[in-house]
Amino acid sequence: FQGCASIKVVDLSQHDVGYDTASNLTTMANMFDGCASLTDFKFLPRFTGTKLTDTSAMFQGCSMLVTEDFATGNNLWQLPAIKNMSKMFKDCIRLESLAMPDTLTTGTTLTNINYMFQGCTALQTMSLNWLRVESIAADMQGVFKQCTHLTSVDLVRWTLKSTGVNINEFFYRDASLVTVWVGDGWTPASLSVAAANVFTGCVNIKGADGTVYQSADAPGDKKYAKVGDKGYLSAKKTLNDIYWSLDGDGNLLLEAANGVSGTISAFTATTQSETAAPWGGSRTNIKTVRIGDKADGTKMTINIDTTNSTLNNMFNGATSLVTCDLRGLNLTNLTQTKWMFYNCSSLMNVYFDMGTANPTVPYTSRLNAMDFMFYGCASMGTVDLGCFNTAGVVTMESMFQGCSSMEHVDLSTFNSNSLQTM
Repeated sequence: FQGCASIKVVDLSQHDVGYDTASNLTTMANMFDGCASLTDFKFLPRFTGTKLTDTSAMFQGCSMLVTEDFATGNNLWQLPAIKNMSKMFKDCIRLESLAMPDTLTTGTTLTNINYMFQGCTALQTMSLNWLRVESIAADMQGVFKQCTHLTSVDLVRWTLKSTGVNINEFFYRDASLVTVWVGDGWTPASLSVAAANVFTGCVNIKGADGTVYQSADAPGDKKYAKVGDKGYLSAKKTLNDIYWSLDGDGNLLLEAANGVSGTISAFTATTQSETAAPWGGSRTNIKTVRIGDKADGTKMTINIDTTNSTLNNMFNGATSLVTCDLRGLNLTNLTQTKWMFYNCSSLMNVYFDMGTANPTVPYTSRLNAMDFMFYGCASMGTVDLGCFNTAGVVTMESMFQGCSSMEHVDLSTFNSNSLQTM
C-alpha cells in the first residue's frame, strides 16, 4: 500500500478468521508509507509475528491516523524475531494513542528503533515497556524527536546494553515533556559519548531530585539522562518485591509489585551520615510519601523484613517533605527508627498504620531504639505515636530535639520500663 495517498481503511480482521496467521511473514516495512489519508487499519486477529523482522516506516507519513490498536481481538503478538522498527510511526502527526497486547514483548533481536515516533506531534503519553532494547547500541536515536505535545514517557522495564548506546536527539525539541520514568535497567554508564542533544529544547522537564532544564549548561547533554544528582529522569525502581517511584514534583510512592503486599528491607544504616534509602540521592525533593492502593481502593500492605528490620535514615535530610502517610506499612517486625525523619524541617504530618482495630493496642513489640527520630522537624505541630510499643526501647536520645513548633505528642501508650537514654 506504499504511496496509496487516498486509501482510508484497511480491514483484514475478517480474513480467514481462525486460520490465517501469516506465520511466514517477515517484513511489513513501508507497508503504509505515505498513506496520508489512512485512518484505520485492522490486522489479522491471529497474527503472531513469529518470523517478522522488519516494521520500519510501516506507518510513516500516515498523517490522518489518530489511534492504532493492535490489542483488541488480538493478544497473540510476540515479535520474537523483530530487528528493525525505525521510523515506524514517523510523522504520524495526529497519532494520539497506540495500544499493544498486554502480553507482547519483542525479542532481544531488536537493534534499531531510530526515529520511531519522530514528528508525532499529537502524542501526549507513551509506554514502551513492550520493547526489549538490550541489544540496541547505535540505533536508538531520535525516538521521540519533535513530539511537541508529549508530556510523559514510561521506560521502566528497559534494560540498556552495557556500552555504546546512542540516544542522541531521543527527546529533541519535546517542549511539553515533564516526566520520563526509568527503572533499574537504565544505566547511565551505558550511554554513548555521541549523545549530545538528548534533551535539547525540553524546557519543562523535571527530574526526581527536582532538577529542571539547565539552559546555561549544555542542557541537552546525555549527562542529564539519570535519576538524581542533577538528572532529568524520574524513578520507578524495585526494592525487594516492592516498587518505589519518585517524580519531579516530589511524590514518593511505595507499591507492592503484585498489587497486594510486599516486603521492604533496605534501611540498615548504623550512623546518621549513611544514606540508606535508595531514593537518598533525590531526598531533598521529596514532598509527599504514601503507600499505593489495591484494586479495591484499600491500602496495599508493605511489610518490614524480619532480618533487615530497621527504618533508620529512611527520610533523613528530606528537607522538603511535608506529608508522610505510612498507613499500609506494617510495623510488626520494626526494631529501630533512628534518624528516620532527621532534619525533615518542613514535615507537618505523619501518619502510621495502627495495626489493629483497637488503636490503643500497639504492635511494635520488637522496637528497641528511636534515637533522633524527629530531630530537627521544626514545622511539625502534632504527632500520634499511639501505635508504638516501646516496652523494649532502650534509647530515645534527642527524639524530638529541635521540634520548635511541636504543641502535642500522644505518648499515652509509651512504656519506659527498658528505657536508659532520653
